[in-house]
Amino acid sequence: MFYLSDYRSISNQIKPIITNIDKNVFTLTITNENNRINSENEILRAAKPLIYVVSLFGQQTVRFFKNEASKVKAVLKLYSLLLIAAIISLAVLLPPISWSDTRDDPPLNILTKTYVCLQVIEVVYSICIISIWNNGTYVELFKKLNNVDEHYGIGKKVFLKRRFTVILLIFLPTLQVSLTSWLRKFHINNLMTQLTFTILVLQGMFCIYILLNMYLHLLILNSILINKITKMPFGRKFIFQDLLFNKLVKKIFLNNHQMHKNYCWYEIMKIYDKISDCFSLFNQIYSEQVLIMFNTWLLSTILAICRVISPTIKYSQVYKSDILRYSSISFRPLMLVKFSEIFIQERKKTMMIILHIMAHEDLDADYFKQVQTMADLVRTKKLEISANVFTVHIPIVLNFAGRAISYIVLMIQYFYMHVVTSS
Repeated sequence: MFYLSDYRSISNQIKPIITNIDKNVFTLTITNENNRINSENEILRAAKPLIYVVSLFGQQTVRFFKNEASKVKAVLKLYSLLLIAAIISLAVLLPPISWSDTRDDPPLNILTKTYVCLQVIEVVYSICIISIWNNGTYVELFKKLNNVDEHYGIGKKVFLKRRFTVILLIFLPTLQVSLTSWLRKFHINNLMTQLTFTILVLQGMFCIYILLNMYLHLLILNSILINKITKMPFGRKFIFQDLLFNKLVKKIFLNNHQMHKNYCWYEIMKIYDKISDCFSLFNQIYSEQVLIMFNTWLLSTILAICRVISPTIKYSQVYKSDILRYSSISFRPLMLVKFSEIFIQERKKTMMIILHIMAHEDLDADYFKQVQTMADLVRTKKLEISANVFTVHIPIVLNFAGRAISYIVLMIQYFYMHVVTSS
């Protein structure tokens, strides 16, 4: 998982020199062009093992050319299209065993077939948006993330931590897929469902890697803003204090010197603007699939409940595999909601810090205008994950889930009472 070429651009990096200067002074950092802090896309190269693994399953995000990101070649896109054709062919020629196992329970059989079809649709759509439609968007996304890294001066230590995180993100889906195959006593007819399950789990891990780095960038930004406060009342320390989860993430991934640098407001505006651009690019790629993902998750919830109460399934024999599979399927939407909540809270914290500086610091007119411009930027550019028709937010997701589950339960009750009993 570690490549010698990954260290070539890091070995000669220049360490930034931190000096104690007044917080109102604009600073300019000059670096040697041949020895830049981030001369290559370190955030992308740290993800190289994960990118290679997801590429095997048709998700061609970017192509490496001289350790830089470039668009995927037509041959790799053709490979993705062939994989899509193989998945559809398997669905038609080798239907899953669960279709025949639930034949005596019509509502459960309909739910099972609907869920499998929806999962196939999501996988086909995910391969299309990743490999065919949004290659240029991925290149731009990693470029923006790397630009923020350059502002912060992120170097070798963070690179190594990212690489270990990537290895963990490869290990987890491998373990999940292996356990589900073993518990379900793998059968050739389940090849299609196992393949689609693997693709979706791997895609979820890749999204987590991107979101994690956006989260780290936002944590550093808020730490930099807090350092600009010279008058901190005792009560405000508790308001601006990091939560336990944030402290843990900082301890694991970040170094103190990255969070205690002094930046001019112009550079802070550029950093926030690039972070918000990363959110826009992420939503441009995934917003429609996020909506499909939540529908798949809700349908899998109903399916899991129906499998428990169905008299036709010997649930004592399949409950372990059902629990593991449902947990793996639920991991993606739950992590997405969690990250979305974190981003919303961190943006609110950013706004509170800026308003505190405007209200309590002794600022001259020019400096106040800079801070006010930053406040306008934060108000205008929200850091949100979109599902196309709604923002991913816990109250909205719960409301959406509650309504959908209620309607489906009513439909199942009607089917049992009127269709099954009459026949």
